[in-house]
Amino acid sequence: MPARRSRLPTLAVSVALVVLLAAPAAAIDVGQQAPPFALPDWDGRETSFLESRGQVTVIDFWASWCAPCAPMLPALDGLAQRLDGRVRVLAINIDQSRARADEFLGEHLPRRSSRFVLLRDASANVLARYGAGGMPAVFVIDSGGAVRFTAVGYSPEHLAELERVVHGTLAVEAARSKASE
Repeated sequence: MPARRSRLPTLAVSVALVVLLAAPAAAIDVGQQAPPFALPDWDGRETSFLESRGQVTVIDFWASWCAPCAPMLPALDGLAQRLDGRVRVLAINIDQSRARADEFLGEHLPRRSSRFVLLRDASANVLARYGAGGMPAVFVIDSGGAVRFTAVGYSPEHLAELERVVHGTLAVEAARSKASE
């Protein structure tokens, strides 16, 4: 009678692979290049992050179930309005339900500036590529695609720091542009 092999080693390897594959990607750190992506906007048109190259960009991941996302969205829209074209804000929703996201927007951001771009990531694949550890997750990206700031959650301090970094990044890029003239 042939010896029966244990399935325990095979099972252990399978479980380990599932755990490793399901683990979130490592968080993107300041100084690293932001991963490129393309997502549908709120009207269904494909929008590429690469369209932001050459411009300071703020990326905000949000969801309707995220209480701290409620004050962050209008704050970022206000930033986009104040900087009038000098910064692009990409607000990426990860809800599976578009209806819930629309309801949340109607409640917390009924009107938005044209500089505030709403994108959909219902599968949360882009969120995973950025390795965000919570919501809202905000990234400031310089015109060359390098991450200059990351934050998770909402507080007036986070927002003030984000604004300082955006203004500082704009100033550095303006000085660099003048020096190259």
